[in-house]
Amino acid sequence: MDTGNGHKDFLHKFRRQLYELVEFSYTADERVIGTLIHGNTRDFVNDTIEYEVYWPGFAKWRQMIFVFLKSTNPSSYLFKVDWKDNIAYKRTFYFRYMNGIPEEMIFNFLRSDDYEGLKDLLIPFSLKFGMPQPVSIGIRISADNSMPVSIYYDVSGKKKLEVEDMLSDVAEMMKWPPHAILEMLKKLQFMNKTGKAQYLAFGDDKVIKINYPQVSAADFFYTINLFNTDIVRQNEIKAICRRWKQPTLNYLGLKFNQEECGWKAYMVISQKHSGNHSYYNLNF
Repeated sequence: MDTGNGHKDFLHKFRRQLYELVEFSYTADERVIGTLIHGNTRDFVNDTIEYEVYWPGFAKWRQMIFVFLKSTNPSSYLFKVDWKDNIAYKRTFYFRYMNGIPEEMIFNFLRSDDYEGLKDLLIPFSLKFGMPQPVSIGIRISADNSMPVSIYYDVSGKKKLEVEDMLSDVAEMMKWPPHAILEMLKKLQFMNKTGKAQYLAFGDDKVIKINYPQVSAADFFYTINLFNTDIVRQNEIKAICRRWKQPTLNYLGLKFNQEECGWKAYMVISQKHSGNHSYYNLNF
């Protein structure tokens, strides 16, 4: 299990990736910060999996993930660590596929006897809704050693009403109550004024995620105000955007379940990123 110094070990192991590019994520909870790094080699994946030595019970999923990697051959990888009060409490592997990945390959992985996710969501959404195959899969190891999985689709070619209809259907499959679906649609209709969705994900933990790329800081501040974010937290986020020269978020993520909607702001920091300082202090 991570101690309060877990972030120092993270910094040491992934120093090169962090120097080249790191994507920070912020939420309404000031105690939480996410760090996401990119990699394009199998060595990077091995490093991220080796880092899981801090996580009791991860051995249960290790072999499953290696088998999935070998059978699907992703084109690139992402590794995200969510920290709360300087302690890592969630880790997520993202495997990305340039030309998409057949859903059946994902479903075979999720139908393992060891996996306890919701099997009734394993249907070919690409055929059902007339869209390309999934472009990414997110595999999260949580504090209770469960393994929630999210399947990501590119919906940039879909009209806004088509996306809303699609998410309504998925929420019904997840057995959300009607009022929860209505609340989600209200928020999505508001977001139509902010930008066009690029990715959506269906999680087997009855969660729906939707991402909006390149959201201006001004639109973002307006959004989090309407989502009842504490004014103190709003000012903290505004200060971060100013200090890191972020006129535009890399993307804004919304996460819906049948009880609430949360937001997450993603900002890129890189020596190669023209809008950012090349020197920064990664300090949790």
